[in-house]
Amino acid sequence: MDTGEGKGGGKKGLCAQCSLPGDTDQCVNCFGKCRRPIHVDCLPRETAERIEVLLQLPNAVFVCDACLREKDDGNTEKILSGIVAKLADLSCMLNFVKNFEPTVRKVVRDELARDRKTSTVSDSKEGTRNRVQTRSESKKRKAEEAEDVESKKRKEGEAGDTLTAFVTPKTSFASVLQQRVVMTEEELKQKQSKKPDPVVVIKPKEGVVIENARMEVQKKVSSKNLNVQRVYTNKNGEVVVALKDEASVKVLQENVKKQLGERYDVQRRDSLKPTIKIIGMPEELEEDELRETLMDHNDSFANLKHFKLCRSYRNEKWSYDNNNAIVELDADTYFKVLDSGKVNCGWKRCRVFDGLQVLRCFKCNGFNHKGADCKAAVITCPICSGAHELKDCKAETEKCSNCEKLKQEKNVDIDVDHAAWSSECPVYRKQQGRRNKLVDYTQ
Repeated sequence: MDTGEGKGGGKKGLCAQCSLPGDTDQCVNCFGKCRRPIHVDCLPRETAERIEVLLQLPNAVFVCDACLREKDDGNTEKILSGIVAKLADLSCMLNFVKNFEPTVRKVVRDELARDRKTSTVSDSKEGTRNRVQTRSESKKRKAEEAEDVESKKRKEGEAGDTLTAFVTPKTSFASVLQQRVVMTEEELKQKQSKKPDPVVVIKPKEGVVIENARMEVQKKVSSKNLNVQRVYTNKNGEVVVALKDEASVKVLQENVKKQLGERYDVQRRDSLKPTIKIIGMPEELEEDELRETLMDHNDSFANLKHFKLCRSYRNEKWSYDNNNAIVELDADTYFKVLDSGKVNCGWKRCRVFDGLQVLRCFKCNGFNHKGADCKAAVITCPICSGAHELKDCKAETEKCSNCEKLKQEKNVDIDVDHAAWSSECPVYRKQQGRRNKLVDYTQ
């Protein structure tokens, strides 16, 4: 047999596949034991175009069927069968994990609730930006120092609330959410039985100077027999008085009508309903559609008494299932939904969280008003507190404008090394606590 190679890499002789004379220009060499030529057309499962590409590769080899069978003695069939079996096992395992996840989640939640009194949920918070990483050691050191001071004061019998109230906690926001959702039975009963603090709104009538409303009310209305918790003026000039008992509500209403009835209207403000946040809905739904969908697909909505769509918005960072909603519910449905952790929305199972929201201004970073109603003269950066917009910020470190303002005005030791939107911001937590007191979890 001639061993000289032709243009196509083949040898003269009979084709190893069809046993016909081989043509040098249309054959390739068998890399197996026989070393015989193979017609290009006889190669199994190969096209002419693919052969042309393979011939350009220096390491490409071709083996006839006889040499392949002689070489592996059926091992290839065994290997392929083994691979198929492994894939089948993997598919079964994936299905098992998918169905096992809800059970594991419930077991973990129950264990955390049982051991909460003896264990502390701790989680290190990792920032995605370099400036957060550079601050981590400093924040940890400050928190440890604050904890040491607090422990020392407690031992000496003179622990105060001034320091502990304004120190950023060491636990992450994820841990805080987890502790809020996973409540013991005692805490759940306490929350369900506690009525919110009553609130009275004193509204100026036409002709009254809004700026002088609070001063006039406090000057002419006696505070005798009033158990006042907090007094402030909202953006409309209304004087809002938070009280601690129902008796104080009646006394205040009578005094205002008697002393300022011609200039002011007085009425009690309704309590807020608890809210949930639904994440990852496949489409945006109107209020009636969303209510019917949730009631049809979830047992926790079976005895629904109150439903209101407060806000629906889309997360543009997600390519699909990016519709979210904040929904107001009655207390009984609220606790059932939070305990389940997820709700069915059509074909999608969506996560749910506590929907308590504190409005933050995107102009001055203050709370309880919008940017359109903000009276600040300049824009304040939420990252570094500079007088520029967020997109123009180039700072390497963060500084909260709200905490910095409180630190200067009240002269308190407070952590300012965080952004204004941080969920661990002491000022934000204080505002969140105030709003939570207005929510009625009893009905």
